[in-house]
Amino acid sequence: MCGKEQIIVLNKIDLPQAQENLERIRNEFSDDYEIIEVSAATSKGLDALKKRAYERLLQIEDEIEFVDEEKVENLLDRKERDTIVVSKNDNYYLAEGEFLERLVDSTNFDDFESFSNFQKVLIDKGVIERLRELGAKEGDLISVCGVEFDFVD
Repeated sequence: MCGKEQIIVLNKIDLPQAQENLERIRNEFSDDYEIIEVSAATSKGLDALKKRAYERLLQIEDEIEFVDEEKVENLLDRKERDTIVVSKNDNYYLAEGEFLERLVDSTNFDDFESFSNFQKVLIDKGVIERLRELGAKEGDLISVCGVEFDFVD
């Protein structure tokens, strides 16, 4: 990467804690790097990022470097990283796993769009269906990596 243009993309700027570091990062890196602020959850800044990436791709000559996919897969065991465990203890339902921990950490539960994305991921990953299979009903207590919710069907 040495000698190649680099752009810093700051994601999750919709989260309250992101604002704390934003100015510090700008002060530290803006002289040497282009900084683009985005929020995947709210789509803020994504158009600017796509436009900048497209402009840069038009300028690329023969700079493309290929990565050995097998080496990448060996570096991070995806199956272990993406495992989700849903269980029931008495009338208490648990959903846990490294993937869900990352999801909880990246969700702003006070922001409607961020929370909606959280719910969509739980549906898409089959967590909600598995809770139903285990007998979860309206109003049952659900814990996703320590964050508790009432089950709503």
